[in-house]
Order: sequence, then C-alpha cells, then structure tokens
Amino acid sequence: MMQDFIFYLGLGFIFFILFKSRVDILFFVFTALFVFLFIIIPVIVIYFDRKDIIYARESIRTAFVFLIGLISTYYIFIPRNKRLIDVFIKNMRVIKIYSGLSFYLVLLGILLKIIGGDIVHSSIVKIPWSFSFLYGMSDRIYYFGVMLAVVNIYFFGFSNRNKKIALIVLCLGIFGGSRVTILLPLSFFIILHASLKGVNTMLKMAFIGSFVLIFTVTFIGMYRIDAVDRVFTSEDMIDLFLFRISEFYWPVSFIEIINSKSFGYQFSWIFSGLLGAFPSSVSELFLGYSIFARDTETMLNAGLGSIYMSVPMTPIGEGYYWLGDSGILLIGIIYGFGFALLLRILINLNPIISILVLVQMYRLAFTLPVAAYAEFVSFVTKDVIFSILLSRSLVSIHNSLSKRNKKIIKI
Repeated sequence: MMQDFIFYLGLGFIFFILFKSRVDILFFVFTALFVFLFIIIPVIVIYFDRKDIIYARESIRTAFVFLIGLISTYYIFIPRNKRLIDVFIKNMRVIKIYSGLSFYLVLLGILLKIIGGDIVHSSIVKIPWSFSFLYGMSDRIYYFGVMLAVVNIYFFGFSNRNKKIALIVLCLGIFGGSRVTILLPLSFFIILHASLKGVNTMLKMAFIGSFVLIFTVTFIGMYRIDAVDRVFTSEDMIDLFLFRISEFYWPVSFIEIINSKSFGYQFSWIFSGLLGAFPSSVSELFLGYSIFARDTETMLNAGLGSIYMSVPMTPIGEGYYWLGDSGILLIGIIYGFGFALLLRILINLNPIISILVLVQMYRLAFTLPVAAYAEFVSFVTKDVIFSILLSRSLVSIHNSLSKRNKKIIKI
C-alpha cells in the first residue's frame, strides 16, 4: 500500500537524521526518545493488534507532523562545520580531574534528597516529611555528579570512587523505585558511545538501549506493585510495559476531546508559556497559577489521569491545543530553533564549561519528550544559565583546592 510505503520511507529518513544528529547529544537524545515513545511504541501496539490501535495510528501521524517542524528548523539554524561531540574528544583529559568532585556531588545530592523527602518513590515508602523547594536542587546536583562519573567511566574506566557511585546509583534506582535514576546514567553511556562511533555501533546501541529501557521500565513497574499482585506471565509483562510506556495514548486522547468541541484552542498558550523562562512564582503572580502545572491541570479537567496519577500532555497535545495540526507543526519549529540556539551557545562557551553544562542539561533533555512547552522554554533559558553558573562554581572550587598543586583551569 502507498500509505505503508510513505510511512517506511519517512521512518527511514528519520533514522538517517538521527544518525546525522548524533554528534549533538542533547538534540539526539530528545529526538530518539520522542521517536521511540510516539512512533516505535505505537508500531508495537499495532503489531500486537491491541485495543488502542486507533490511538497508535494517530500518534504516528501527529509525531511526523512535529518532527517535520523540529528537524527542518534545527538544520536551518545550526552552525556549520562545528560539532558538539568534538568538544568532548578534544578536552576529555582535563575532565578526568573532576572524578573526585563527582563523588561528593552525588553524596550532597543524596543528602538533599533525604532532607527534602524525595529519596524514595512515594509508591514504595511514604516519607513523613517533604520540602519540595529542595527537589530541583537535589536532582540537579545529584545527576551532575552521576553524569560526570559516567563520562569518566566511559573514557577512563572504573576508579574506586566511580565504582562506589555506580553502586549507589544502582541501589537508589532499584530500592528507591525510580526508573529515571537507572535510565539516565545508562542511556547517557549508550548515547555517548553511539555519538562517537559509526552507523553499525549506533544500530547496536539502539538495540541495547531499547532492551535496557524495556527491562528497566517493566522491572521497576513490577517492583512498585504490591507483592501479592505481582504477575510474571509474558502477556502480563507486555501489558505492563505498554502501560508504563504508553505516553502516546494521553495526548491523542486529549486531541480526541478537543475535536469533540469539549475544549477550544488556546493559541495564547504560546506566549504565556514564555513565562517558563522565570521561576514559577512569576507566573503565579501574573497568571494566578504555576505555568509548569497548567498542562497537568488541563488534562485533569479533561478527565485524563487523576490526582494520584498525572498524565503528560506532551508537545503533541499542547501543540494541538494551540491550533490543531498547525500548532503541532509550530511547536516543532520552536523546539527545533531552541535546540539549534542551545547548540550555538554550547559551542561558543569555554570547552570545559561547555562539557560541564552539557552533562547537566542531558537529564532535562531526556525528560522533554513528555514535558510541557513551558519546561522547554525553561530548558533553553534559565536552566542553561543555572548550569553555567554551577559549572563555573565547580571549576572555581576545584581551582581553590588545587592551587598548591598548580592544576588551575583557566576559564
């Protein structure tokens, strides 16, 4: 059929773009995960002929619309003859000196998680205290240390401290019940390897990465279920995996509700979303609510999710909420321009700062496929600024501690 031919041709083109864009790690991880969630998973659903096949087909269609805007704009505005991965290749020897500090960053992050009450997923243990203002800072510091350790492990092998960090991450991920805790460092290692190698390695890493994602999501999902309700049949495991990874279902369901005229378009969200460049208190002052929570509230008002299980609107759902298919194309264009702008910023930074910023930004890029537009605005504005400031602070601290050894790094 002509429709199937066009689909496979488009999918082949997307894989070609992924291969070409692997040298920009942030754009690569976002696009690869987006394709996996909103195209590959729906294809699996269609293959197994499950009840959500209509939603799967619509997810594939809208994902292609988004990718057209994303990819075309990104390649129009990226700098020519400059590759972000080259910054890694040329400066890795210097990064090795931060292996010691990465261990202390991890410990500080864990301490802040304990104080904030965010060390264990709420479905595992209910911690009787909570200081939500520490969540963002504890995650930023913890994953900064973890990602630095991953870089050191990849290029220089396991040191004693990196072994301790790996053990901490593994234990925290398994017993803390958090998929992201395990997926982030493993995916960063896989994508870093794919970015530095050729097409054969990239295909192998795609297979390994898919297996790691499927295993981690399914295992952690089973762990969160009460012991008496845990099931291990192959069919149940497939259902559990598709449920845990079914982000594509929610934006398509939201689109269905919009098309039923239950919700009208909200083109103004394009402009109000720019408040994501500021702390949530700013949007609360001007709009009366947090700009980072409105997508969840809107989904709840549409009857999707619950107060116990929020569901993502995603860029697809939010773009459609702006202006139908044209809104999906537009939000793709905005994301493409944002990633191109971020690449220009990183390339023009001091190489050491650029690497330190990149390893911080990876965590955020990894979550963007299911995050709100305001989160993306935050990603390319204040998150970049905070990452630069934290990186400079880390270099300054290291220089202060290293004056006696005359190992100062100039920035």
